[in-house]
Amino acid sequence: MEDFDSISSEFANANYQTKHYVRLPLFRSILPSNCASLLELGCGSGYFCREAADLGARIIGVDSSMELIRIAQDEEQCNPRGIRYCLGDARSLRLNERVDCVASVYVLNHMATQEELLAMCKTAAFHSNYFCSIVPNPSYRFQSECQYERSVTQKDNGPLQDGSVLQCEIKEDGKSSFRIEYYYWSKSTLERVMKDAGFREVFWIPPLVSKEGMQRFGADYWKPYLENPSCMGVIARA
Repeated sequence: MEDFDSISSEFANANYQTKHYVRLPLFRSILPSNCASLLELGCGSGYFCREAADLGARIIGVDSSMELIRIAQDEEQCNPRGIRYCLGDARSLRLNERVDCVASVYVLNHMATQEELLAMCKTAAFHSNYFCSIVPNPSYRFQSECQYERSVTQKDNGPLQDGSVLQCEIKEDGKSSFRIEYYYWSKSTLERVMKDAGFREVFWIPPLVSKEGMQRFGADYWKPYLENPSCMGVIARA
């Protein structure tokens, strides 16, 4: 998995448009109704944990980056929401409790093999009958030029296939903030692995732009994004 300790500050402070105006409303839309307890795998600095806590849920956030967990805990101390953060691996975590929902945002794509994908999905199934995730859109047409504050390219020149390494550069105000690498996984592979982990049904949810995003930038600005969205929501239910 990507070592986020080295870019923890840049990652935690990232303030790009799609994070607020696309991923956040998508995250809200894939949560189950009346979600009283949630475990987020790969919670990072706690951005989505805090959102879920503000909606009234009891939250546990887990990440393998010690620095990101420290940042999340510091924020919790300054602005308490009752969130519990702990260091852990999404592939092997086993807590002594069940929750209404397991969530992850851009974590499945950091699993390097199908075995790791299956291990993470089994972690989700161990803790809940409901697993919702935001993942890179498997049908996304890569853009080498920066669009919506990011560019995504394939690292090698071979055919795009499961496990291909992708490179993503995040830019804010025209300046590079950080670069990360992750892995391509097809829609069919993600669905199969989730079902192999014990989930019976898998649903895909396309993103929408929030009302605030539309008001700030206008429909014409977002039209190319909605025609080629960089992310998708996926819900797996047992």
